Amino acid sequence: MGTTTRKKKRPYDDGSVYQRSSDGRWVAKYKPEHEIKPIQRYAKTEKEAKQKLKELKRLEAKGIHTSNQKISDLMETWLETFRSVKLKPGSYDATESNYLCHIKPFLGDYQPHHITSMML
Repeated sequence: MGTTTRKKKRPYDDGSVYQRSSDGRWVAKYKPEHEIKPIQRYAKTEKEAKQKLKELKRLEAKGIHTSNQKISDLMETWLETFRSVKLKPGSYDATESNYLCHIKPFLGDYQPHHITSMML
């Protein structure tokens, strides 16, 4: 009997690049540790897809979440994580109030990549 060697299976969170048979586009697929669903980026060539996968991993390593979170989620995390420690209570309250009155009602339900300069 001949022995066959099998490729070692990569971890799921390592990401993948493959070509879709339906339209021929290349897909970079990556699932960050904190996310439920993987993130997909599309490209015309395999090389571009590999670059997009590499960029997704790089951003995740820096702590920049690449998910499809809404502005309201990102702003509230930013306020609680960074501003609450650096600002005095009165300044924090004013910043939070400005966010709640002026930003959240108009941009809170959008994802960052959907906001255009005309909206601002």
